[in-house]
Amino acid sequence: IELILKYRKDANVPQNNPYVFGIPNYSNKRNFKYLRACVLMRNFSKKCDAQMPHALRGTELRKHIATTCITLNLSENEVDDLANFMG
Repeated sequence: IELILKYRKDANVPQNNPYVFGIPNYSNKRNFKYLRACVLMRNFSKKCDAQMPHALRGTELRKHIATTCITLNLSENEVDDLANFMG
């Protein structure tokens, strides 16, 4: 995600677009466009012939993040921040 955010400007994604997968060159002050990452991940995980395509999807990622949060012993505020970031 950090890599995606690093190159937003180079990809012409408006700086005020709050979405990680914002669409380039679309700047409507009230309504931003974005790619639906879950749909794309599902499609690409099937097309790449992965042995376990389900492991490349958002649900597995969220479960992994939840487990990692428990391991890291995050504070309630940190968990709230992460939840807001993840949507």
